[in-house]
Amino acid sequence: MQGANLDGFESHRRLILKGTHKTLDERGLTLLELMIVVAIAGLLAVFGILQFQNYRVRSYNAASLNDLCNVQHQLAAYYSDNGQYPW
Repeated sequence: MQGANLDGFESHRRLILKGTHKTLDERGLTLLELMIVVAIAGLLAVFGILQFQNYRVRSYNAASLNDLCNVQHQLAAYYSDNGQYPW
């Protein structure tokens, strides 16, 4: 038997390819494998974009809250100086 003198890894590679004379290193990627890789990359890109947009919204909300706190402190300072609010 020809495969009897091969080590376990090499004989496994030959069994996977069944009848082809190319090894795994020589055959490259099939179209299905390439489509799966592209689909996974697309999903990762979509999740990354969604997280980035979520980050932008949260930072905008935090900046708005900070601005409102500054207005509150300025109104409190005005009231303590003048005894009334500016309206």
